[in-house]
Amino acid sequence: MNSRLNEIKDWPARAEARGFNVAAVAKDCGTGPRQLERFIRLHTGETPKKWFNSIRLQKAVSLREAGQSVKQVATTLVYSHAQQFATAFKKFHGRTPSSVRAISSLSALPT
Repeated sequence: MNSRLNEIKDWPARAEARGFNVAAVAKDCGTGPRQLERFIRLHTGETPKKWFNSIRLQKAVSLREAGQSVKQVATTLVYSHAQQFATAFKKFHGRTPSSVRAISSLSALPT
């Protein structure tokens, strides 16, 4: 599939800037949602929604490590409720978002 989508390298930033919304990302890329879906599925094996969700849940770790609260991360990553974010985070990472900061804080302690 030869398209302008092949030229795009900043997928995580684009997805975040458009609120992880497939239609908004497609419009930003100058294509339709269906073409974007085919492209992402071809290159990742996942639907755009699932792939964007994995991007945002990976970013959540760095935001928590940077000191953002669970509620702040949920808002930053466009979750409607902190509990919705916490549930998705635990399902994806196998631990709570609160544990990420605690683990990072413990690793920073002097030995």
